[in-house]
Amino acid sequence: MTARLLYNALIRPHVGQVSCKHESTKTRFRDFVFSVSSFHLVSLAAFRDRVSTLSCEHESKKSPPCVLSCSLLCLKAREHDSQKAKMHVIVLASQKGGAGKTTLAAHLAIAAEAAGAGRAVLIDTDPQGSLSAWWNVRESDSPSLAPTTIADLPAKLASLKTAGFAVAIIDTPPAITDSIRAVVATADLVLIPTRPSPHDLRAVGSTVELVQAEDKPFIFVVTQAKANTRLTVQAIAALSAHGAVAQAIVHDRVDYAGSMIDGRTVQETDAKGRSAEEMIALWAFLQERMAKSTKARKEDRAA
Repeated sequence: MTARLLYNALIRPHVGQVSCKHESTKTRFRDFVFSVSSFHLVSLAAFRDRVSTLSCEHESKKSPPCVLSCSLLCLKAREHDSQKAKMHVIVLASQKGGAGKTTLAAHLAIAAEAAGAGRAVLIDTDPQGSLSAWWNVRESDSPSLAPTTIADLPAKLASLKTAGFAVAIIDTPPAITDSIRAVVATADLVLIPTRPSPHDLRAVGSTVELVQAEDKPFIFVVTQAKANTRLTVQAIAALSAHGAVAQAIVHDRVDYAGSMIDGRTVQETDAKGRSAEEMIALWAFLQERMAKSTKARKEDRAA
């Protein structure tokens, strides 16, 4: 997490609400945040410890709490809330390349935030770095991108949860390896994009076996489908024999690729288009599934 992201997400919303009347204090605090030497703090606790070394020249027994103490209280409250909140981890996995994992990852992150699910963060574990390249040309800083290694992934997810992210979406390379298995092990839900082609349908078995070995719930998503074709219907029927299939079908349209050239998505280039509607419907379906899964786990623990 960068210092600017930390400030904008956790501190800036509260600065205008505190009772400190000294604008210079607010400015000094903001400048301090941006000048923190370690931009990749592992937790809010670490950041709080750094801030606690500051002193406010305006603070006295008679004056109201300054912005530093007020902001620290907000940080403590936010940290406590984030520890209780659930961060859903969605992993996109497929042995076949070209199934649309990266495209789905970017679009679902945008859809999640637009639907009010909370802040989303993207993680790119594919050595090709296509998702990172898309994010780097994007004008907006939202959704966030969290660089990490597969070895550090569990710790990174824990820190992102503490930071208050609600959804983490992880892109993976087209392979079946121990590294992919380690990524899948962190998932709350695995999304398996599958094109309606004989080659893709034959290859999907190894991905399913890997996910089942980790005992993770999964959902198939039919991608790059041609409208009103028998092959798409047959693909859905074949996939249904192995697991749940998302009701929203991602059709083969050039606007998906076209929107990502400059770091955007179809929701941003044509919010009322059919492709945008597909992404909205797909996220709604996934969110419903994750809510049911969370409820089932709570009931199991209660029992």
